Amino acid sequence: MEKSIPKNVIFDFFEDKATSIQKKMIEAWLTDPRNEATFYQYLDEWEGMHPQYLPDTEEALEKYLTLMEKPRSQERASTEENVFTPEVSRSWWAWWKIAVSVTLLMGINLYVFKKQWIYERYETGNAQTRTVSLTDGTVVTLNANSTLYVPRWGFNVNKREVMLEGEGEFNVTHTFDNKRFKVETDGDFGVEVFGTEFIVYSREKGKKVILNKGKVQVSYNSGRKLTMKPGDVVTFNHNSGNLLLTKTKQPELYGSWKNHQFYFDQTPLSEVAVILKDHFGLDVVFEDSTLVNRRLAGYFKAESSQEIIDVLTALLDLPVEQKGNAVIIHSDH
Repeated sequence: MEKSIPKNVIFDFFEDKATSIQKKMIEAWLTDPRNEATFYQYLDEWEGMHPQYLPDTEEALEKYLTLMEKPRSQERASTEENVFTPEVSRSWWAWWKIAVSVTLLMGINLYVFKKQWIYERYETGNAQTRTVSLTDGTVVTLNANSTLYVPRWGFNVNKREVMLEGEGEFNVTHTFDNKRFKVETDGDFGVEVFGTEFIVYSREKGKKVILNKGKVQVSYNSGRKLTMKPGDVVTFNHNSGNLLLTKTKQPELYGSWKNHQFYFDQTPLSEVAVILKDHFGLDVVFEDSTLVNRRLAGYFKAESSQEIIDVLTALLDLPVEQKGNAVIIHSDH
């Protein structure tokens, strides 16, 4: 293992203040995979001290793709011009090219690779749910086809923050020092709390928060905030950027998926189709386009795609069949 690099030198590197010699030292130090964890732990700590740091993911991806498309001969020529060229394996050099040369030495924003290295990932597939207990006592239950990102080295001293793709129910533990808990999603939408029970939905269709107990604050559209009370349902539209606040007397029904149960209250089939896509990975095809306006009412349980097809057949009194990942709802004529 290479000699340890002082933390202040690594921090200077993140701030683009490191000298050329220091950069070469860090480059050599990072050729040892055993130093990866320390490097990204320092990165997480540094980012926690610089909250004003904003990612430019579009520029990062553009530069990354440009580098990957370079001819091999050009890549070799560029390498030969460097004063320091570590002797490493092809696979390790590929990682280094992405994680350091691309991300740091070329100035690409670290956010592109942050999920992979800074966060531990918990996932669910079709029709699966999963319960995750965090180090602070918070319990998260993930719905199907969802991913939760949790900091690998524990929460920052000043904040508790996770990232969610999909849907999850959060039972957040209140800490003695009133440390806030934040759920970030892709795009400009987040939820911040002290201790409470709520559901966050973040998928292609849009975003939604359902508050069961306590109080949460939703942030959206670059700084706008809304404080929710129990029974509030907030829906965010991606396209319009509008936020809709409604009320429900039974917020617990929104989490019925934890027991593979589904509650429909005069729900149009167009919305039912979204639920089947989210939960079972099924694409609904309507033989008659007018069927999208039909509504379903009922409370039932389904743990497999076949069970959900049987339910739809009975409720709609129409032939429903599955072909691969497609569910075809036939008309009655």
